[in-house]
Amino acid sequence: MNMIKKQGVEIIIYEPTLNQDSYEDMKLVNDLEAFKTQSDIILANRYTHEIDEVIEKVYTRDLYFRD
Repeated sequence: MNMIKKQGVEIIIYEPTLNQDSYEDMKLVNDLEAFKTQSDIILANRYTHEIDEVIEKVYTRDLYFRD
């Protein structure tokens, strides 16, 4: 994430369990719908059906959507 930040890209982190506005100078969002709207690209460790409607924005290591 630091490499991306150095390129001047704004990073938004979706984390529903934290009640703070930022983490290490990155914006935190705890509302999934707001996150999906605000994000141009979504990098995800694992795929979840909660992001089906924005699949065109999703890049994940979970190639078979089973992990």
